[in-house]
Amino acid sequence: MANPQVEDGYTRIANELLEALARIRIPGEAMQITLTVLRQTYGFQKKTDAISLDRFCLATGLKKSNCVRAIRKSLAMNLIIRTDNNRVPKYSINKDFETWKPLSEGITVIRTDNKSLSARRTIHINKERKERCDSDESFPSSPEKTKTTDPRIRSIIDFFHTTVLTEKGFAPVIDAVDAKAVKNALKSMPQEDIENAIKFYVGSQKAKEHGPTLSIALSKHSLNLFKENWQKVKWQYEG
Repeated sequence: MANPQVEDGYTRIANELLEALARIRIPGEAMQITLTVLRQTYGFQKKTDAISLDRFCLATGLKKSNCVRAIRKSLAMNLIIRTDNNRVPKYSINKDFETWKPLSEGITVIRTDNKSLSARRTIHINKERKERCDSDESFPSSPEKTKTTDPRIRSIIDFFHTTVLTEKGFAPVIDAVDAKAVKNALKSMPQEDIENAIKFYVGSQKAKEHGPTLSIALSKHSLNLFKENWQKVKWQYEG
């Protein structure tokens, strides 16, 4: 039976900030990310902390792709602040809760045969979703370009995006060509090997000279270089 005690450690937080968190409607996974940032900063008497994607996954129990989306939502709502550095981004809680951006009010579902009312609701919901996506400059705002029935493709695209953002400090452009490259790579390689190939490519001289592109990362030439050299350099990415 769980029996937490203050003597074993506690997180010091201003009542005003805690009350602000109680007032705002935050999606479940975004709340997990926000609380993780709070724990890793205030929980250790720090204002900021370098938190890797793996640490977010460990703290929340979420998959990487879910963590990426939840981090995006927390940033879009202005609950947390990210400062990119050479390796792992630093995160902090945005104490100015007056700048937080709450989600729009929930829409009450009315059981009715009024098709025109239902259509208007659908248009309204879709418009809100598009506006929220377009306002987030850190992640691809056109998911329809990479729409796929295979969840591994979306997961690998998210992995590439996060790796470039972490290593290079900017978000890469993703389009349908990249999704096709991932789909082709999955025919001959497991997802784990593809992600390792992405790590290898993002740190390569080619990516430095020409800028990281997912379709190039998964080209035959890049994958052959990865297979030839991964065993020699993988220690750099472990731990």
